[in-house]
Amino acid sequence: MEIIYRNAKLKTLCEDYRKAKKYLNIEVAEKLFKAINYITNADAIIDIVNYPPFKFHGLKGE
Repeated sequence: MEIIYRNAKLKTLCEDYRKAKKYLNIEVAEKLFKAINYITNADAIIDIVNYPPFKFHGLKGE
């Protein structure tokens, strides 16, 4: 699966672990990289939707 980033700064933060640790705390950086790794290795979008830590849910209302 391919990830498209909003801007270059965000892409750099999400692809460079050292910068992520510098701007975020270590725990958040580790969770971020685990999530990015999971999304990158997913075969289909349904794999991501069914992964409990991402907490997808059905929309209600109009």
